Amino acid sequence: MLEHEPGLFQTPSADVHAMRTVFTGVERVTAGAFEHCTHPDEPRHVPFRDETLGVPGRWLIMHPLTHEFHHGGQMLTVGRMLGHPYLPGHWPGLSRT
Repeated sequence: MLEHEPGLFQTPSADVHAMRTVFTGVERVTAGAFEHCTHPDEPRHVPFRDETLGVPGRWLIMHPLTHEFHHGGQMLTVGRMLGHPYLPGHWPGLSRT
C-alpha cells in the first residue's frame, strides 16, 4: 500500500509557494504509484462505500492524475488572474504576457 505524509496535500492559505510544494508532493506520490503498479491491467479490489469495486491499476493511477491536472489548471488560471507569471521552462509554448 502506498502511503504519504499526513497533511501533505493540505495548505492553510492561497500561498503560491505552498501550492507548489503541495504539487511537488503529489508528483512524488504519483511517481511512487507508477513504481508499484507493475501489472496495470490486473483488477484491484477497492472498498468503496458499502461495496468492493474491481478496477484496473491503470485506472487507479490515471484517474487521480487527470484529476490533479484539472485542479492544477484551475490554480494556474487563478494565479494568472491574480498576477502571478508562469515559471520559466515549466510551461513550454506559453508566453509570460
